[in-house]
Amino acid sequence: MIGVGSFLLAFCVSTFVGILFGILPAKNAANKNLIDILR
Repeated sequence: MIGVGSFLLAFCVSTFVGILFGILPAKNAANKNLIDILR
């Protein structure tokens, strides 16, 4: 059985990775010109 500390560490790391790979592409897409993307 896994300990509470291991569970919390895995939860925090997976949350951080999810936020990182969710926000960075969204920020990059927000900085682009919509007209250029649709061309």
